[in-house]
Amino acid sequence: MKRFYPFVIAFQFLFLTHISGQTPPKEWSQLSPQDLKMTQYDKDTSANAVILVDYGVIRVQDGGSRYESILERHKRIKILDKSAFEYGDVEIPFYAKSERINQLKIRSIAPNGKVTEVSKNNVFEGDYNEHWKNLRFSFPNLEVGSILEYSYTLTSDYIIQLQDWYFQSELPILHSEIQLDVPPAFEYVYLFNGSSEIQAQIQEQNTASKNNRTGIYTYFVKDAPAIVEESFITTMEDYKARFRFQLSRTMLPGDFERPYLSDWDHVSRELLDMDRFGKIYTNQKGSKKTWAKIESIINGLKSEKEKAKFLYDYVCSQLSWDGYNGMLSARKVDELMEDGKADSGEFNLALIALLRRAGIAASPVLISTRSHGVTQVQYPIVDQFNHVIVEATIDGVTTLLDAGSSFRPMGLLRVESLNERGWTIVDKNEHHWVKIQPSKAAEVYFATLELTEEGDLSGQLKIQYKGYDAVSARRKYAEKKEAYWEEWLTARYPDAEVEEIESKNVDALEKPFQIQMKVKLNNSKLVGDFIYLNPIIYSFYEKNPFKLEKRNYPVDIPYPIKEQLIVNLIVPDGYTVDALPDPINVVFENGKGKFRYLAKVEGQQVQITSLIDLQQIQFLPSEYPIVKGLFDRVAEAYGEQIVLKKVE
Repeated sequence: MKRFYPFVIAFQFLFLTHISGQTPPKEWSQLSPQDLKMTQYDKDTSANAVILVDYGVIRVQDGGSRYESILERHKRIKILDKSAFEYGDVEIPFYAKSERINQLKIRSIAPNGKVTEVSKNNVFEGDYNEHWKNLRFSFPNLEVGSILEYSYTLTSDYIIQLQDWYFQSELPILHSEIQLDVPPAFEYVYLFNGSSEIQAQIQEQNTASKNNRTGIYTYFVKDAPAIVEESFITTMEDYKARFRFQLSRTMLPGDFERPYLSDWDHVSRELLDMDRFGKIYTNQKGSKKTWAKIESIINGLKSEKEKAKFLYDYVCSQLSWDGYNGMLSARKVDELMEDGKADSGEFNLALIALLRRAGIAASPVLISTRSHGVTQVQYPIVDQFNHVIVEATIDGVTTLLDAGSSFRPMGLLRVESLNERGWTIVDKNEHHWVKIQPSKAAEVYFATLELTEEGDLSGQLKIQYKGYDAVSARRKYAEKKEAYWEEWLTARYPDAEVEEIESKNVDALEKPFQIQMKVKLNNSKLVGDFIYLNPIIYSFYEKNPFKLEKRNYPVDIPYPIKEQLIVNLIVPDGYTVDALPDPINVVFENGKGKFRYLAKVEGQQVQITSLIDLQQIQFLPSEYPIVKGLFDRVAEAYGEQIVLKKVE
């Protein structure tokens, strides 16, 4: 079984060895004839391209007014199939305020050795968002067999955390190498992320004199396999082999030793003293105007739950999400409310400030969202977090809150926040890790339908949504109102007719969202004296979402799921039931997953009941057959038909 080790201390735990072998092509002029002749990658014949080399050097040096880090990178990609032409479009991101790219060189080499240089006039700089920019360029005249090559230098004013280095990508890599050149006054912690099957082979080279020591550390991986994206996972970034370099302390001449990576106590104190974090919710002056507008309403509410709900709903109604995640705020609460927009963290920092003014204990919880990656507790690295939620004690019950959507009730976190754990900062003397327990998603479909001799079905269809399914349904309803459900039904049954639609609990977010329709549809086939009918009116799981035969990475479903179907089918006069699907009862050994399916005859009716209940949401690759097998049975059962026979 593969084991994955996110953020293990690489320098201490990876084996050290001196490696002899082929030196990567570091010079622009070097090019291997074997690389030009390559038509396929023998170790992965399915690869449509391969990275021949990805070589980098990171230096920390005195830039004059400040220290800076410099990444020099050189990359070559071999195109093996037309489907890989997409790699001819390149984007290089950089942080707008503190990073810059120069010394960019771009060229392509045709299979016959002809070199085409790409002019800088064909390089474009654009805004990715308000914080990030990117350089974009495209390789012209792509051919199967071409080699795409580019190099650049990225200079950054930020030396606390250096550029991450990935030894894996969606393409296989023949040689990936990073050199780290750090002055003796700087000490960095080396962190490794990846599977035990890819161990970074470390080669160390040091030059030293009596009064000065310069260390150049070389890390490289050969023949790294491609990372193929799989569904139901947090982010593939968690499983790519990579290095992270985090500054731990400085020992500059004429200065005291200064720690940068001490302990969680130190980090919590620093965050609480920050104007953009702790003082946002501890300084009541920053929320004075907002509080004046709602104070009388708060004073009129009796319980803490009523006050918390009002404040949660108020923040969600006054602010709209700007689409970005964050954990700091450059604006005070009153300024946020005036602007009417906030990133994910600003939402919750504002909520904490108002909850505290209402006398409710509330603290920030720093988390990493699912797409941002897993967190680790060994080292207090703040950059691993990109969002903040709220831990509040309401009427004696501690719960997690996550403002930011008018469709989510209080206590239901955004799906992106469901990433195992978060770090709560209560005060300067108290902080702790908290486990994030996801709420459920549930759908119930209840239908009573009468079948005619012509094979038409007509009757009532009721749908009830709970938890995350209710959030999704309310969001879709808000876009098109009742018309959405007509489109939803006719997408499955093109000839369907909807006569009446009624929606319930649209704005009552704590209650199930309900839809009731009077429908007419055709889901049967007439063959002689027989009617063949599939009784499954709708299910998200008619096709197994787990399609791979073998899984390389863990399954991580964001929240428990439950889907229940109850169909009462009234058989037309003159027909009898000739065949029913076999009953199914699949239950995991731990009881945290089940599928039950039953069709039975009661008088002139056929009742079909089905239940999918999956409480276990994480599976190791070795456990993948368990979850895949359950949904294989679901898809198989949902393909079965009821057969009715005309009575003589």
